[in-house]
Amino acid sequence: MARSADRSLGAHRVLEPRGALPQAALRLDADPVIGPDEVRIAVQRLNLDAASYRQLWESCGGDGDAVRAAVLGIVAARGKMQNPVTGSGGMLIGVVDAVGPESPLGLTVGQRVATLVSLTLTPLRLTDGLTGWDGRSEQVPAEGRRSCSPARSPPSCPTTCPTRCPWPCWTSAAPPRPPPG
Repeated sequence: MARSADRSLGAHRVLEPRGALPQAALRLDADPVIGPDEVRIAVQRLNLDAASYRQLWESCGGDGDAVRAAVLGIVAARGKMQNPVTGSGGMLIGVVDAVGPESPLGLTVGQRVATLVSLTLTPLRLTDGLTGWDGRSEQVPAEGRRSCSPARSPPSCPTTCPTRCPWPCWTSAAPPRPPPG
């Protein structure tokens, strides 16, 4: 098993380059099998960072299908949602579906969570091809799995937490801009 500090920071999930921290990594291991100190979240919705969504929208010429393909390509290639141009990702809402026996996070199976920890540093695997998303909004209905290391505790949602993110992921770069038309 990886050293304790490596595991608590998620560095044991880094595939490339070895020795990097997850956010700086080019590629993470998004295997949904969790370690004894990890938590797995069933993804319900991604909320792409505004700068990332805008860059993808513009580079894809406003073609929603191309945006969807670009997001799927990024996640498949990198094992996380980190736009290689902007360096940004977003957050997600989901439900805890597995908890390792040594997890210090205090989460339970079935608990709704909103990950305020960026998608740029946590393993993500999408399993639905984003078929429920038209690529025309930073709100992405999705199915997949995200692994959470001990230092990456997502806050739980109140039972009234909507599946649709009630807040945009703004960055210092730019607030979200709705697609034309």
